[in-house]
Amino acid sequence: MIHKMADNPVLERNLEGLRARDSTLAGFVLEAISDGAYAEIRISKSGFPVPVSNSGIAYHSLYDPKKEAATLASSLAKDAFILFAGIAGAFHIRAYLSLFPESRCMLAEAGYPSFRSLVETVDISDLLSDPRVTLLPDCTDERTAEILRNAYLPALDGDFRLVPLRSWQNRFSSEFSLLETRVQEALNQVSADFSVQVHFGRLWFRNCLENLAIAGTRSNNMPHFDTSKTAIIAAAGPGLEASFESLREHRERLVIFATDTAFSSLAQAGIMADVFVSIDPQSVSARHVMHSLPATLTVIMDVCGNPAIARRACACGCSLVFASGGHPLARYVALFSALPLLDTGSGTVTIAALDAAGSLGFTEVRLAGADFRYTGGKPYCRGTYLADSFGTSSSRLVTEETLYTALMFRSPVTRSVTDGIISYSTATLDRYADSCARFRSQNRWEANQWIPFPSSSFFLAYRNALEKLVLEGVLKADRDDPILCTLLPLIAWNGSKNTRPGFGKTTTDAINLALALIARYTEVS
Repeated sequence: MIHKMADNPVLERNLEGLRARDSTLAGFVLEAISDGAYAEIRISKSGFPVPVSNSGIAYHSLYDPKKEAATLASSLAKDAFILFAGIAGAFHIRAYLSLFPESRCMLAEAGYPSFRSLVETVDISDLLSDPRVTLLPDCTDERTAEILRNAYLPALDGDFRLVPLRSWQNRFSSEFSLLETRVQEALNQVSADFSVQVHFGRLWFRNCLENLAIAGTRSNNMPHFDTSKTAIIAAAGPGLEASFESLREHRERLVIFATDTAFSSLAQAGIMADVFVSIDPQSVSARHVMHSLPATLTVIMDVCGNPAIARRACACGCSLVFASGGHPLARYVALFSALPLLDTGSGTVTIAALDAAGSLGFTEVRLAGADFRYTGGKPYCRGTYLADSFGTSSSRLVTEETLYTALMFRSPVTRSVTDGIISYSTATLDRYADSCARFRSQNRWEANQWIPFPSSSFFLAYRNALEKLVLEGVLKADRDDPILCTLLPLIAWNGSKNTRPGFGKTTTDAINLALALIARYTEVS
C-alpha cells in the first residue's frame, strides 16, 4: 500500500518542533527545495510507515522496521555518543534513545534539499525537539567537524560511533564518504584534547582552587606599561641567544615578556624581564622561579597554573595577575567575578604571552627565541632550568648530550638544513608555529576588570551548586549546565581511574572529589 503526501501537516509539525529548538535552522529548511530523496510512504507488513526514495528503495525493512531497529539498537553501547548517518523513518534512532535514555546522539542528512524532503514526508517532530539530539542537516558542511567537536563530550558521552543506515549510505555514498573524513578530523582533535584532560584534569582543578584562594588575598591591580614601547615576547628556543645583545642595547625602548622557561636564560644574560608569563600546571614549572624574583616583575599566569609560582611571586613582592585560560572552571570563574581572559588554547606559553601583550594594549610586538624547532640540534637556549637539571643528573654513562637527545627525539622528527645548520621539528612544534603565525589577540583588558576576587563567596556558591547537582540528580542535569561543564576535565581524569561505570555514577564520583578538594584547599567546611 502506498500513501503519497497530499498536503503538508507533517511538515508543519516538524517545523513547529524545529522552531522551538532553532528558528534559524527552521528558516534554512523553509528556503530549501526538496530533492525527492524521501518521495513517499509505504506501510510495512507490521503496519508501520516506511519512507521510500524516488528510485523506489525503502529505507527500512518493509516487513517489520521496529524489530529491525531494536536489533540495531541492542548492538550499540550504552555509554556512547552515536552519529546516525541517515534519519529516514527514525525507527533505529527512537529505539536507541528508548533503550538508552541517558545517551545523546547526532542525526545527519545529506543536505538541506534531502532534509526538506524528509520533514515533508516523515514526522520526526519528537526528535527535532529532543535536547538529547543534535541535528546535522548537511553532513557535507565544512563546519561538520566543528559541530561534532562541540556536540560530543567524551567525559560525559563515553565512546563515539558512526552508525550509517545502510540504505541511506548506498544512496548517498559520496556524501557519506565526506562525512567519514570530517568525523575523523573531529575525532583526532577531540581525542587529543581528551587525552590532555585525562592527564591534567585533577591537577588543573586543584591548582585553580589554590590560586583562587590566593587571589582572594590580593588587591588585583591592573599592570601599567608604556605601550608606545615595543613588546618583546621572549621564548626559550635556541634562537633567543642571538637576541641577547640586541635586547641589552635597546633595553630602554622595550617591554620584555618572558615565557616561563626563558626567564632564567634572560636573567643569566643580564637581562631582567618586565613580565613573566606561565600557563603550565605541572610541578616542574616551579623550577622557573627557584631563584628570587625582582619586586618590579609582573607575573601573569593562568589561574590553573602551578600555585608555587603564585606563592613565590607573593613572597617576592611581585605584581601578580591571575588570568582565565581555556579551562571551563576558569571561564566560569571569569563570569562569576571579573577575571582577565588569556588565550591558552594553543597549549604554548608563547601565544599566551602574545595575547597578554595585546590585551595590555601593545601594538608593536616582536618575537625572540620562538624557533618552534630544535635549531642547530638544541632544544632550548642556554640558561634554562634544564641545564641545571641535566647537568647535575648526568654521568659518564648518561651524559647531558644523551639526556638532551632523548628529549628531542622522544617523538618522530623531520630534519632540515638552512645555511648549513641542521634543525629538527615535530608535528607538535609545527602546529605551534602555525598557530603562532596566525595568532591575533582578540582580548583587551579594561580597568574595570581589576577588582579583588571574592574567593570566600565564590567557594561557598560553587560548593552549594555542586551539592545541588548531586541532590537533584546528575542524570536530570542539562549536559550544557555551566556547573557541570566546569567539571569536564575532572570527570575525564576521574573516569580514567576505573571508577564506577555509567554517566551518573562517574559524574557523581567526580563531584564528590571536587567537593573534597574544595574543603581541602580552600578551608571551606
